[in-house]
Amino acid sequence: MGPGAETRSRLSGWLHRVLALAGLALAFASFASFAADAPVHRVSRDVERVVLSDAAWALEDPSGNLTVDAVEALGRKGGMKTVRTQRISQYRLDKERAYWTWMDIVAEPGAPEEWTLEIPRPLIQNIQVFVREGGGAWKAFPEVGAELPFDTRPVDQRFFQFPVRVKAGQTTSVMVRVRHLGNATLRVVLWQPQALQKTQLPAFAFIVVYLGLMAGMLIYNLLLYFSLRDRGYLYYVCCAGCAALGIACLAGVGQQFFWGTWTWWNTRAMWVLFALSGMFSAILTRHFLHTRERLPWGDKALKVMAWVAAVVALLALGGAHIGAALGGPTQVILTLVVTSVSVVAMVRGWPGAKYLCAAWGALYLGVALPTLRLLIPMPLFAAENAFAANSFAVGSALEMILLSFALADRINFEKRQKEDAQALALGILQASQALGKETRLDKLHARMCQIVSAISGSMNVRFVLRDPDLGNWFLYDLGGVRMPVEEAGQGGFVNLEALRAVERTHQAHEDATSLVLPISPHGALDAILSLDKPANGIAPAARAAIEGIAGPLAVSLQNALLYERLEQHVDERTRELRQTQQKLLETARRAGRAEVATNVLHNVGNTLNSVNVSAELMRSELSRSRAEGLDRVAELLKSRADGVDTFLADDPMGRQVPKYLQELSDVLHHERESMKEHLSRLVANVDHIKKIVAIQQTHAGPSVMMERVVPGDLVDEALRMKEDAIAAGGIEVVREFDDLPAADIDKTRTLQILVNLIENAAHALTEGHEGPRRVTLGVQSEPGKLRFIVRDSGRGIAPEDLSRIFSHGFTTRSGGHGFGLHSCAIAATEMGGKLSVHSDGAGQGATFVLELPAVGAREALPAPGGL
Repeated sequence: MGPGAETRSRLSGWLHRVLALAGLALAFASFASFAADAPVHRVSRDVERVVLSDAAWALEDPSGNLTVDAVEALGRKGGMKTVRTQRISQYRLDKERAYWTWMDIVAEPGAPEEWTLEIPRPLIQNIQVFVREGGGAWKAFPEVGAELPFDTRPVDQRFFQFPVRVKAGQTTSVMVRVRHLGNATLRVVLWQPQALQKTQLPAFAFIVVYLGLMAGMLIYNLLLYFSLRDRGYLYYVCCAGCAALGIACLAGVGQQFFWGTWTWWNTRAMWVLFALSGMFSAILTRHFLHTRERLPWGDKALKVMAWVAAVVALLALGGAHIGAALGGPTQVILTLVVTSVSVVAMVRGWPGAKYLCAAWGALYLGVALPTLRLLIPMPLFAAENAFAANSFAVGSALEMILLSFALADRINFEKRQKEDAQALALGILQASQALGKETRLDKLHARMCQIVSAISGSMNVRFVLRDPDLGNWFLYDLGGVRMPVEEAGQGGFVNLEALRAVERTHQAHEDATSLVLPISPHGALDAILSLDKPANGIAPAARAAIEGIAGPLAVSLQNALLYERLEQHVDERTRELRQTQQKLLETARRAGRAEVATNVLHNVGNTLNSVNVSAELMRSELSRSRAEGLDRVAELLKSRADGVDTFLADDPMGRQVPKYLQELSDVLHHERESMKEHLSRLVANVDHIKKIVAIQQTHAGPSVMMERVVPGDLVDEALRMKEDAIAAGGIEVVREFDDLPAADIDKTRTLQILVNLIENAAHALTEGHEGPRRVTLGVQSEPGKLRFIVRDSGRGIAPEDLSRIFSHGFTTRSGGHGFGLHSCAIAATEMGGKLSVHSDGAGQGATFVLELPAVGAREALPAPGGL
């Protein structure tokens, strides 16, 4: 071996020794880092809050049997890993699996001793906090969580809070154990109590105002539903109501105020409510855009997603982990489907579609961001981000405004439809007047052409008629002389080719210049209407009006031609006039409903203005609150921490502190009383809206429409409407009907009362009743009176309840609202009758009697041979 080789060998040996020593040093450093204490957070009097979970030790305990001492021992031996945020993702049915997080706190001199530990995750199912001061023993707080009653919490707040003492010069250790099925991120924050209170008050007031506004909007739309009977408003109430309750659950106020002891529901509520909100959003979109007729593929997609959301809501009742696993993907797909259908509708220019598209986008964005905050730890979704923290309220507010625009657009569209319906009614009325005034066929034909020309805007209108005797087609010229259709075609008065096509197919024929419509009110082709299109075309409403009046006019023409068959056509004309009357009545009803809706909107709008004023006053007073004075006093006392007693006793400024605190206490007391007064006004305004709803419900009802019906048949019809409930309860039905002839009765109201009474009887026989289940239905007649009787053998009515059984809001049925019998009694009074009840007491059944005046009842004819 040469000298160079020997030198290289020595260098190689030294290099191996250096690398070995470096490896040992790194291993020792690594072991030392695992054996060191948990991540340390330092606090001082200038620090208002510290996010402890940003640097902590974490450990997953699959068995859930580890104690706090065992976890500490593992941590000292390097068995825990350092994390910035403890993430929990547990979908297995392993409720014993626990997640441990360990953090140390060191207080600098002068730092306050009293702190509050907050975990702002109200949906985590089980949390237990352990605290150790210095080298002492671990102190365990009681277990809290979404699966435990709210009153088990040490601090009565919507988030989990624990009082912690941190002394200067020693280390305070905090260990948190979490059990949770589903996914979540653990956030642990250490607060100075005053800073926490200052942060909580505006946030809580914001939530209260938001929920109050949502309640007002829900009542407002519910009122619109009762006024207009449009199911779209009811779907909106269900969608927005479920979303608001889901957000209340996400914000922690659901368990705090609504279902504090119902822990089973609290762990599942958010996912169930959000799934139901998605289901109703799909249903509302289908109803609002009429996708069944306009967009079949979109309608099928919305229907499928509505069913999927309903299934997810049912499955989410099995556990939060199921809702977390299925709810997120379902909401994403549902959002894409609803938004896609809305965008297509907006592109096609459907009424209200652009506002609907923007409204759903705002709502889904506002609801999705808090949910994504649980799934994705990004700065955009962080709790400190103001937009993310209040995104649900911002999105809901934008959604309410935009959906109001959509509803307004739809109301305008319906207004135009009403005007078109009025034009149709006017055309029918004019046609009816023409039938009554003109007896000559030529003049009647000219009058009808004038009516059609006025509706359509066409300057050339021709009715082509069939002569029943000769079997050929003819029309009248300008001089009132009959002209065969062949001659009219040669003269250019009509399109002969189009007439032959309509005669052959009985289908309308339309081209760029003319419209030819068949008139066949009784199946046979009686006449053909030919008109030239005006320059701007024929509006769809005008065409519908022409089609609506063409039939009656053609019948009149044929009656004039076939005068000898007039007696055969009288019944047809009478029936058509009755149909016309029904259309006019329906138009009048729509106009009345629109007028009522306008009045109700005005009243509720005024009250909502007062609600907005109260909310703005509350926000303004919170922004001007003198609570900051406490911070200044605390800062002053902190600056004189070494001689507080001397400062308060001898220093002129210090002697002013007690007086200042007393004055500040008076000011804060005044602010609190003012806030209570504003809240009282807010509640009073909401109650006023509820009263408006109650008044509207009291006055709502159809107009009196007398119809000739057999009383027994009317009872049978009511029974058929409730036959499912009767069959499900195994109820025996006994009929005791007198043989009565037909009478003039307000069928709609009477049927409404009978259905309500039969339904109440079914409930009385199936809820808590063990005896025979029998309902007896009777119809009796006395001079000038007609009685309907509904008697059940159910649980009966207590004597003290008989006097108020028809009162508004009173009910003896679980889940009842106390409105049905009240409205039935009012309806009976408006028909000139009365509704009464009799019961011998609890368990003795009840008998309801509807007594009406017998209007137009005829005596039964005697049997043959009785004269």
